[in-house]
Amino acid sequence: MTKETIKQNEASRNESQSMTEYPFGKGVFLGHDCTHVDARKRTMALESAGVQLKGFFFRREKNNADYQPEWENVELGVTADNNYLKRVPALLKGLKILVDHKKDLRAAKFIMARNFDMMFIGMLAKVLTGSKAKLVYDVPDVQEFFFGSGAKGKVFRFLEKIILSQISLLVVTSPGFVRGYFEKFQNFKGKHFVWENKLLSEQMGEMPTSDKMDRHRANTFTTQSPWVVCWHGTLRCPKSMGILAETAKRMGSKVRFYLRGKQTIYPELFEKTFAGIENVDFGGEYRTPDDLEEIYGPAHFNWCPDYFDPEGNSPLLLPNRVYQGGALGVVPLTIEGQESANYVGEHKLGHVLPEASADALVEFLETANWDEYLKARQRNYDARDTLFLEDANDLKKLLEAIEAS
Repeated sequence: MTKETIKQNEASRNESQSMTEYPFGKGVFLGHDCTHVDARKRTMALESAGVQLKGFFFRREKNNADYQPEWENVELGVTADNNYLKRVPALLKGLKILVDHKKDLRAAKFIMARNFDMMFIGMLAKVLTGSKAKLVYDVPDVQEFFFGSGAKGKVFRFLEKIILSQISLLVVTSPGFVRGYFEKFQNFKGKHFVWENKLLSEQMGEMPTSDKMDRHRANTFTTQSPWVVCWHGTLRCPKSMGILAETAKRMGSKVRFYLRGKQTIYPELFEKTFAGIENVDFGGEYRTPDDLEEIYGPAHFNWCPDYFDPEGNSPLLLPNRVYQGGALGVVPLTIEGQESANYVGEHKLGHVLPEASADALVEFLETANWDEYLKARQRNYDARDTLFLEDANDLKKLLEAIEAS
């Protein structure tokens, strides 16, 4: 047997082993921040579904500087937050690194990129390396300026239209983004897949029972009011701040608000709005999924509306808190006209308030019935596996959509 034959046989065995471990083959994932919780969740999900994944990620300097990705990853550098212009030099360096790894791009069945800028350099890298991989555009949110009628909005929509003409599949976290932006503003008629912000079963382990969650509630607020309303996540919505603060002042000991998360946009406004209100508790940041049981355990209701970008992204999204709270039996509160309200109403998971105001929230809380609350909570528990947790079936459908695109 010649050395060449031995090498061929070894390569064949390695390929066979790889197909067994990774039945879908190789994929590349491009992301803007390797420290972001969604980066870990997306990469773990794809790997658990049978993808031999290689990540190419930037990181944000302010976030978890010591964190090292748990997947095979190539660092692309550091980028600025909320400023595309400042990102350009870093993106160009990242593009060069991608091209230097042409072997990985050529071997991949797909190149999935999260957000506009990552998809743009992914598209360029595919051309420059001669890769035949399918382009998959992963959109968690639509930035405010994409909806604008000014020059900036027109330029970015034009650039994004180039991307949309080259991709095989558009992946969004909410069907509202397809209807309210891609079809309406971009006249997009291509294939799309809704990959919701569900919790990954593999990360969550054994989920708590309703009895265990009740014990959390009793132990956290021993002198609590009848209702505890939580608001967790990125605490950036001034309108929500105002509604919750006014409701807390008006209802006093009849309600308690429990807030956890990051104050990324308006930290000073957040502090000023809730300063001195005794029935508002802020517990700081938390880790997903590690702390979810702790932060949702004390709550009866989950404040899910978002008005950070009321004319664009906000009414179209399905936020993480809908899935996190629902999986732990916390009844969602939403506002009529938002995609989250459509979701909650369709599945009878919680309550849809008629308007975004303290008046509407006060009226609901003052008339809320304990027996009705228990029924709604049970509907959330009953829907846990089908609506809030992501499993192999969800991911199989995604990979099948990529294959068919």
